[in-house]
Amino acid sequence: MTPYPVFLTSLDEQRAVVVGVGPSAVRKVRGLLDAHAQVTLIAPDPPERLREWADEGRLDWEKRHYRQGDLQDAALVIVTEASDEATSRIIKEARERNVLVNITGDDEHSTFANGAVLRRGPLVVSISTSGAAPSVSVRIREKLSEDFGPEYEELLTIMNALRDPMQTHVSDFSERRDRWYTILDSDALDLLRDGRREAALDRIESIVGPDVMESMEVCM
Repeated sequence: MTPYPVFLTSLDEQRAVVVGVGPSAVRKVRGLLDAHAQVTLIAPDPPERLREWADEGRLDWEKRHYRQGDLQDAALVIVTEASDEATSRIIKEARERNVLVNITGDDEHSTFANGAVLRRGPLVVSISTSGAAPSVSVRIREKLSEDFGPEYEELLTIMNALRDPMQTHVSDFSERRDRWYTILDSDALDLLRDGRREAALDRIESIVGPDVMESMEVCM
């Protein structure tokens, strides 16, 4: 299997269905909630954590087994645990409705796979071993989590706030590009890592200019 990596967007406007229980269901639902998906859980007896999320209104819980029609208006379905007969019917309905389907432990009948994911705010890193060894993906994510700490989320938040001001005050594309890379090559990230946010902002201002920085502060 040679996957083609993509990132699904606008899941906050689409239904994502999870069928099944167990720790895997908790992980899958958590990932979907992190992406702000509209989650529907179909399970007669899910883990306590999933019940809590349902009680908090974070997901819709159908307290039963899968039945035909559950995938209507769904963008994707993830099956973590179901009988062979139910799984076959889910796959059939998913194909009929052009719904993306992931069957845990069954790459052959899945149309998408979940990689090990590292999130740092806007930064999303997904690792896949194409089904060869998922545990390797987990270990790589753990290693990357040490290299890409919370400072990346803070830097990305600042850079995102700079986008419009840079567009307004720096009309030349090459100049804007050079300033972006100069920020990345500066010690701004190290300063954020050390908790010296004001010093990091001063460094960024020295690169982009006070006019851009003032406009960014208005945006934030």
